[in-house]
Amino acid sequence: MSFTTGSVIGKRFYKEVTTRLADDGNGWTVMLDYRTLKTKLPTLALAKAIAAEWEYQEKDGIRPFTMPLMKLACTALERVPLTRVKVIENLMNKFHQDLVFCRTPGDTEITEGVLEKQKEKIDPILDWVQSEFGYKPQVHYSLFGTKQEEGLVKAVEDCLKKTNDCELAAIDAMTAAAHSLVIPLGIFRGKLGIEEAIELIRLEEDLQVDGWGLVEANSKLTRSSSPSPAPLVTEEEGDSPALSSSPPAAAVGCRTCGREEIEKGCNGEGRIQGGIATVPGFGWWPIKAYRPCPGFTASGGRYRRRGQSMDEVASGRKRDVSSKSSEGEGGSKSSKKREKK
Repeated sequence: MSFTTGSVIGKRFYKEVTTRLADDGNGWTVMLDYRTLKTKLPTLALAKAIAAEWEYQEKDGIRPFTMPLMKLACTALERVPLTRVKVIENLMNKFHQDLVFCRTPGDTEITEGVLEKQKEKIDPILDWVQSEFGYKPQVHYSLFGTKQEEGLVKAVEDCLKKTNDCELAAIDAMTAAAHSLVIPLGIFRGKLGIEEAIELIRLEEDLQVDGWGLVEANSKLTRSSSPSPAPLVTEEEGDSPALSSSPPAAAVGCRTCGREEIEKGCNGEGRIQGGIATVPGFGWWPIKAYRPCPGFTASGGRYRRRGQSMDEVASGRKRDVSSKSSEGEGGSKSSKKREKK
């Protein structure tokens, strides 16, 4: 049974889901009608939560990816006891590239404010690591990480060895989601709450979203299940003619807001591009992110946000407005023909 895919494994074969005390009186089990799940759970609260996941399943099929607690419980109670050494080894192999040890190299147009925010939010966690484990962690400015002191590595490894199977399974799952072992340990030791941990995990992404907006086809976890479009300059009803996508005129000043000096980063059309596509050599990057030019909005310009379509992302082509217009006209003609008939 796969608990990590979006597949449906079969129709729901049961009507009622209940919980009961295990036959030996040690733990709790979940009942699907008269059938008993083999996984014996340590607490009634966990048993009821997993029972709710089974109850949630629709008649047309069972979807394991909607049952995270069932997956975690099976991992903790059936797999971790057999693979504890390997689990801890894998966690320690990733420790040197921990999210909280990595810093942006400095402020640029793309990473403006990130380093300052990292120091504000992450430095207290690094101070906690030093006080908790007795060694000061080393920060780095490379994607490849830096080697931490052997004393710190040994202290963290000893901490993991003292956990029980359920705790280790939870730490392992959170580490995979957070790209950090320190953050799950902070939760485990009571330093961090769940909301604080999520804020740290999403720190850089949230800053980029605040500056540039959410881009369709973003592969990372977003604030909502539906992606929000990225900001682009478009014409509103009653506005002046639509802004051209051609390069800005050679004339001095901004032709959209009338300022003598164009706002830094503005393309002269009322928008500022950001993201990977602005890095030298990465102009081919298909996903484009924009934000309104402050000078344009200050002059009374209005924006309507939209995202790139999947066709635009895949092919790198710009949206063909004329073809859409012609399709609209064709549609109206066909509707007129139907009316005549």
